[in-house]
Amino acid sequence: MQQNGFCQKIYWRPNNIEDMEFLEATLRDYSFALHVHDAFTVTLVVKGALNLYFQTGEFVLRPGMLFLIGSQVPQGIKKMGRGEYCLYRTLLFGEEFVKKHFPGFGEEHRRAITLISSPKFYKKFNDAFSEKHFPLNIDLESCTNLLEQIFSRMDNGITLEKLSLSKDINTITNFIDQNILYSLDVHKLSQIFCFSYSHFIRKFKSEMGITPNTYLIQKKIIKARKRLAEGESMLSIAHALGFCDQSHFSNSFKKMLGVSPTHYVNKDKT
Repeated sequence: MQQNGFCQKIYWRPNNIEDMEFLEATLRDYSFALHVHDAFTVTLVVKGALNLYFQTGEFVLRPGMLFLIGSQVPQGIKKMGRGEYCLYRTLLFGEEFVKKHFPGFGEEHRRAITLISSPKFYKKFNDAFSEKHFPLNIDLESCTNLLEQIFSRMDNGITLEKLSLSKDINTITNFIDQNILYSLDVHKLSQIFCFSYSHFIRKFKSEMGITPNTYLIQKKIIKARKRLAEGESMLSIAHALGFCDQSHFSNSFKKMLGVSPTHYVNKDKT
């Protein structure tokens, strides 16, 4: 998932909002392969520049811009120039939060990437969710009002990409999402959906940008994050999600998120 370089990440979860998380990251000579968050994300750069890439292209995010990325869009990070440093912040909010507070959001939003160039909202977001000011208990009304203001700018923003999936791949990803706790693998999925093994892998990767096995592992890690936050042990989670052992789970977790499960739970700097 990531390549050599420097990476420091800090995660927070507010105590009073279940389906929300905040990330602050510092990168230098670092990259992440395409991955899914299973959450809507609003990202800004505080210092430097962030080279985000997607299935069909890439974009360099700089201070003063906000990036709103749908929950089903695979995204990755490419290295900038040698030694170039970047500090960025991301607010992640899950689909249950969106359904409850923003019922107007539809399928097109889950697969869209929108650039909002607004110094006003950039400053509001940065002030509200900086490490220094990020609270353990968030004022829900203030938070939803800020997000609503950002979302209202989407029509005036630039839609850079809308992920378009075939009916087959859409059905398969939904099936994986709904059955992630069961014993699934690429062979079983290809049989269930009547594809040859090799054709299934090619078709999935051509549309999603990642292999079905990578998608499976990433979805398990997303599920694991919530269970860790609820206090479940790593051993129990590894067993429940079908990892070989606790070490396999821990290595997969760090590969995807850039922090170990222990640091993720303890909110330590890495």
